[in-house]
Amino acid sequence: MKHAVRLALVFLIVGSLLMVASLSVCSNAAPAFIGNVRSRVFHRQTCRYLPTANNRTYFDTRSRAIDAGYRPCRKCRP
Repeated sequence: MKHAVRLALVFLIVGSLLMVASLSVCSNAAPAFIGNVRSRVFHRQTCRYLPTANNRTYFDTRSRAIDAGYRPCRKCRP
């Protein structure tokens, strides 16, 4: 009986680790920066001055946003 409990515990731990690993991979898929199409300013995802959904464009890197003609937000300083 002890062996079955240990085996169940191992499966539970491994399953939890796999779930956490998959969540961290999914969170990395989100774009790093969000640009405002109208003002040509880009922000961090956590900035309180993000544009409305219909004015957003997304960038993977800071350099791509700058190359597209966007400037960094003066509040969140991406």
